[in-house]
Amino acid sequence: MSAFNIVRFHVKPGMDRQFLEAHGPGKAKWPGLKKGVIIKTGEGAYCLIGEWVDDKALADARSRM
Repeated sequence: MSAFNIVRFHVKPGMDRQFLEAHGPGKAKWPGLKKGVIIKTGEGAYCLIGEWVDDKALADARSRM
């Protein structure tokens, strides 16, 4: 069964483009990560939702995130 994690980010004013480029598609290459999606939740606020193959893959990646 898939596992999911959510990370909230608050970006400094004027840094949205740089943030999105740094965290865009293909940037995260952790073993077990199926998909990552960034959602804008407000002015300078984002959430990253990661889908992992299972709980173990997510746990194993935590030290590198």
